[in-house]
Amino acid sequence: MGQILTGESTANGEVKTAFGVVKPATVGKAGSALLLVRPGQARIVASGEGVEAEVVSIELRPPEAREVRRIAVVRVGENTLRLFTDERSVAVGQRVCVRIEDGCELLEE
Repeated sequence: MGQILTGESTANGEVKTAFGVVKPATVGKAGSALLLVRPGQARIVASGEGVEAEVVSIELRPPEAREVRRIAVVRVGENTLRLFTDERSVAVGQRVCVRIEDGCELLEE
């Protein structure tokens, strides 16, 4: 499970997205970029450590092991992103700060 985000790849290999700047696992050419972000690669972080987003829904994912996984869907502008969240740690309508961890897969556009 993953989500593709659009962004702009810079000359130094970073990709600027609506959810912040990410350093992908591989370096691509400068210009438009597609980035594969898995729910475990995006995190809710302390204020000031990420991009402010709104929680628009909470989804439940069937368990791969014993426990159901909670996924928060967050929005910045018209862009949405899914990320794993702890049980009841966020609520719909809440404003949170989100950061995508480095190492996401850069896809060819």
